[in-house]
Amino acid sequence: MPDDTSKRPVIRLISLTILVLLAGWAGYLWLTITAGPGEFSSATFLNVGQGDSELIETVHGRQVLVDGGPGDQVLQELGEVMGSMDRSLDMVILTHPHDDHVGGLIPVLERYAVDYVVESDQSAETSAIMKKWNQAVADEGAEVVFPQTGLSIDLGDGVTLSFYVPKVDADYEESANHRSLVIQVQEEGECRVLLTGDIDIANEEELIASGLPLSCDVLKAAHHGSKYANTQVFLDAVQPSAVVIPVGAANRYGHPDPGVLDRFSSLPIYRTDLHGRVTVQLSEPVDIGVQGD
Repeated sequence: MPDDTSKRPVIRLISLTILVLLAGWAGYLWLTITAGPGEFSSATFLNVGQGDSELIETVHGRQVLVDGGPGDQVLQELGEVMGSMDRSLDMVILTHPHDDHVGGLIPVLERYAVDYVVESDQSAETSAIMKKWNQAVADEGAEVVFPQTGLSIDLGDGVTLSFYVPKVDADYEESANHRSLVIQVQEEGECRVLLTGDIDIANEEELIASGLPLSCDVLKAAHHGSKYANTQVFLDAVQPSAVVIPVGAANRYGHPDPGVLDRFSSLPIYRTDLHGRVTVQLSEPVDIGVQGD
């Protein structure tokens, strides 16, 4: 693994404080960092083909990677966004254990120094890819956090990650999609980006019934724009100003579904297969840029 000397010069980790308070379904994880300044905090949807991968960066250099896509394309994307000399990530989050989300995280753990891994409890998972993932996490030595609904991670600079963990019932025991972590990327208490993993219609109904505030500036279309999610009632609950669809070109699943695209038609739609990398500026007013801008 790379040592601390491989970090880019403008980022210097001065202090790291963790405070975890769990009460029932609520929790709080506090991270403190002093580092070199950037222009603004952002969430970047990386172009990793038919998969999901998002890099969250704060003004003062906190870096969190959510999912890694299906292969090692994420390494090239991270190199272009973070710089080739930066070989550290503060946190890696796995929303659920499917190849198109976890596959790229394994080479990420092999190349980058990672302090924390956040993942849902997938202790029953015995797939080959999850065995590789679990071994990579163990080899990395990162601290592992299993979030519960209500966990909030403060990244500094007004940016927090708020988690919702779907309930698991007998009908969906075998569905990893149904267990996807849902993450609100908030800035100054306002939801800027809603990351939905591969949740399905039942999850969307569960989220609405939970009474949690869902309104958010930018919605990541669930499951690459699948027809088994992205309902009109969920769209009405979130009320996004724009939609981002991470998806591979000419994929065999037919994502995004034409009916879902029609549902989104009144909104600006950004697709990684058409636009490449998509970056959302988290500060007000929220701004969205695409690769090549």
